[in-house]
Amino acid sequence: MTSPGRDTAMEADGPDAAIEQAIAHYPFSDTALFREAYEALAGLDLKERTVIEVCCGEGSLAAWLANIHPGAMVHGIDYWEGHVETARRLHGHLPNLHFRSGDALRLDDFADGSVGLVVGQATLHHLSNNLPGAAREFSRILESGGHCIFIFEPLGHNPLFAAIRGILNSRRQWIDESMLFVGALEEFGKSFATCSIRYHNLLNYAAKLLPRKRILRPIPEALRKLDRTLLDRCPRLRRHAANCNIFYRK
Repeated sequence: MTSPGRDTAMEADGPDAAIEQAIAHYPFSDTALFREAYEALAGLDLKERTVIEVCCGEGSLAAWLANIHPGAMVHGIDYWEGHVETARRLHGHLPNLHFRSGDALRLDDFADGSVGLVVGQATLHHLSNNLPGAAREFSRILESGGHCIFIFEPLGHNPLFAAIRGILNSRRQWIDESMLFVGALEEFGKSFATCSIRYHNLLNYAAKLLPRKRILRPIPEALRKLDRTLLDRCPRLRRHAANCNIFYRK
C-alpha cells in the first residue's frame, strides 16, 4: 500500500482524500473492500490511544494510521527483521510511529487494557495455526470498547477459490499461507463483545483478472453491485465469497 504523507493536501482535503489515495493502487475488484475498512479506521477516535498493526510488513498501513490519527501512538510489529528495517527506512520520520520485530502472539510490551486498536491487513490467516491464542492476546491488550479489525482476509469455503489459492501457494512457495472459515472467525469473536464479518468478492472475484484501466472499471462495479444483491438476499452464499473484512469490539 502506498502511504500518503501528512502534507498540505491531506490536511486540506480531509480523510476522504487520504482514503482514496491509500486505496488507489488496488485492483478495482477490491476497491470497495478496502474503502469500507479504511473508512472504519479513519472514523475511530484514537486520540491519545495506542494502536498496533500486527504483521505490518513494510509499514504502509501503520504509516497511514499515524498520518490520519496524529494524536495516536502507532506501533508496527512484524516477525521479519528485514520488513522492519524497510518500514523504518520508509516511514521512520513520523514522530508517532514506531516499528519493531516480534511475535504477534506475544505482545508482552503492552499491558492489559492498554490498546485502543489492533489491526492487520491480510494478516489473520497467517495466524490460523493458533487463532485461540491470537484472540486471547489481542483481547487482553485491548481496552474496553477497543477495536480489533482485520482487512482483506481470504475465506476457504468456496472450492473454486480455495483451489486457485492452492495453486498460487504452490507456485510461489508461500510457506505460511492458509485460509479462514466462518466458524473459526465466530469462535475468535467469543473473546470480544461484538463480531461483524463483511463479505466481498463472489462473482466479482473474476474481476481480479482485469488490468486496472479506467475503461474497464464498469465491469467490476457491475459485478460488485450484483454481489451485494446476492449476498444481502441469500445469506447462505456469504461464506462462499472470496474475501472478508472482520470487525471485533471488546
